[in-house]
Amino acid sequence: MKINLIEIGLIIFCILLLGLVGINFILVNSLGEENAALTSKLVQTQEDLSDAEETIASQGNQIKSLKSELDSESVRLENRMDSDFFVLSGEINATKEKISIIEEDFETFQSQYVNLQADYEEKVEEYSALMGQMEDFEADLQEKMYWYSQNADFGGETKGFLSRIETKCIDGRTLSMPCVAIVLENRSFEYISEGSDHIKSLGEFEQDGGGDCEDWSIFVKAIINEMAEEEGVNELAVLDPYSVGYMEVYEDDGVTYYYENDPKYLKIENLSVGCFPMVGGYGHCALLSENVLFEPQDGAFMANAYWEEGEYLLEGGGFVEVVIDDEDIHVQGPGGEWVSYAYFIEKIEKIIE
Repeated sequence: MKINLIEIGLIIFCILLLGLVGINFILVNSLGEENAALTSKLVQTQEDLSDAEETIASQGNQIKSLKSELDSESVRLENRMDSDFFVLSGEINATKEKISIIEEDFETFQSQYVNLQADYEEKVEEYSALMGQMEDFEADLQEKMYWYSQNADFGGETKGFLSRIETKCIDGRTLSMPCVAIVLENRSFEYISEGSDHIKSLGEFEQDGGGDCEDWSIFVKAIINEMAEEEGVNELAVLDPYSVGYMEVYEDDGVTYYYENDPKYLKIENLSVGCFPMVGGYGHCALLSENVLFEPQDGAFMANAYWEEGEYLLEGGGFVEVVIDDEDIHVQGPGGEWVSYAYFIEKIEKIIE
């Protein structure tokens, strides 16, 4: 049997159509599966979207709440800023007033400063002049102190009356003060009244042949110091005029000179000149050793001295108000304090420093 081309074509077409139907069926199944999957995803997405909407709504509520709180806080801060600004404005105004007062005070201060500066410069000139005067005064005091040390002894000089005293008036290490007085009297030294308070040097006393009480005291003190340094004398024998006894002065040409009184022996200790007021407004100076006052012009005991509450008193009445030692002069002031050249030098040095 013969098959024509039309039949063959129909057969091929049918085969192709069946193939397409199969392919379409497969595609339809595949699309159905994809659709089911997409539908499931869509449902899940809708659920997620619903949850998201709920979350957004919740967050929206939170945002509204936060916005409300923010608005409230903003109002509070604005009110507080207004209050603080009011307080700050008041403080600024008060500060401005204080600044104004300070500026006025400063202008006054500037004016006062100019006046004080001029006054200060004037005081500096006065101070410089005063310092110069004080330095000169200090130098003068130093010179006076040096004078006392220079006139404390004879420096080992060879003099006739010193040799005579050494020969006649020393017994062992004891120096007889009545003997010293007689030797000086025999060498024509005498009391010379002066109208001034000038204290003679040892050379002036020797040249003038004497002096007043303070000159005699310093001169005899120098003799005692000289005998102590050169001859080793450490004790003095003074005449006790209130006793009855025997005191040999010295022997000369077979003749013994003596007093009908007992001697009083003193250690050479704190040897100095003591000046004290006397009846009638007059003053007198004598020698002090071991707190015993004796007369340098005759070597006689006068009184015991003692310290009590800053005063140098004499037994039987009276007091010493001036003490002259080997280096300085000490004077009791009106208030009872003792002052000296060294005292004033110390004060001046502190002021100058």
